[in-house]
This record gives sequence, structure tokens and C-alpha cells, in this order.
Amino acid sequence: MTVVSGHGRFTAPNQLQVNGEGVAKIISFEQAVIAAGSEPITLPFIPHQDPRVIDSTGALVFDKILVAVGRRPNGKLIGVENANIAIDERGFIPVDKQMRTNLPHIFRHRRHRRTTNASP
Repeated sequence: MTVVSGHGRFTAPNQLQVNGEGVAKIISFEQAVIAAGSEPITLPFIPHQDPRVIDSTGALVFDKILVAVGRRPNGKLIGVENANIAIDERGFIPVDKQMRTNLPHIFRHRRHRRTTNASP
């Protein structure tokens, strides 16, 4: 397994463009695991710049009690339309019990708990 860090977008069902460290890479793959994360939505009673509002990456190093309210999945931001990966109206990528998307070679990371009956 090769781990690649950066901001990636699907360009085709077996290809990603990953931007990171000032360089854009095109990566071809046979299988992939999506870990797109999420972002906090803006709530009218808490300013978005408030230090108490964190994203999913910040939650990984958070050392206090976390109450998650108003999270938006980032599924719509990774070019799933270029790979024909199914996505729902809210940005969730539906998966089956094995965490497969509708494409049998692309899986979703378990962090996103919503599972449905995706048809591989």
C-alpha cells in the first residue's frame, strides 16, 4: 500500500491528481481507499473562525471532549463525478458492508459511518 498526502481529485475511475507540497502528481491505481474527511458547517450562533470549531483533521489531535454537530462530508470535493462514483445529495459516498463504493475497486475509509447498500 502506498499512502499519498495532499488534496486529491479523481480524474478517471483508476486515476487521481494529487496536489501537495507545490507539486501535482497523477497517480494511477488498481484499488483505492477514499478518506475525504468533513468540514464544519457554519452555524449562525458560532462564528466559523471560532477556535472551538475544528475540521476532521483537527479532531484527530483534539485532546478535549468533542461534540460533533453540523458536519458536512467532503465527498463532493474530490471529483467523484470523473470516476463515476455514486454520491448522495449531502456528499456521502454510499458503501456496502465491505466499505466498497459502487465501483468494486474503490473503498471508503471507515471514518464516515453512513453505510448503505451500494451495488458494486
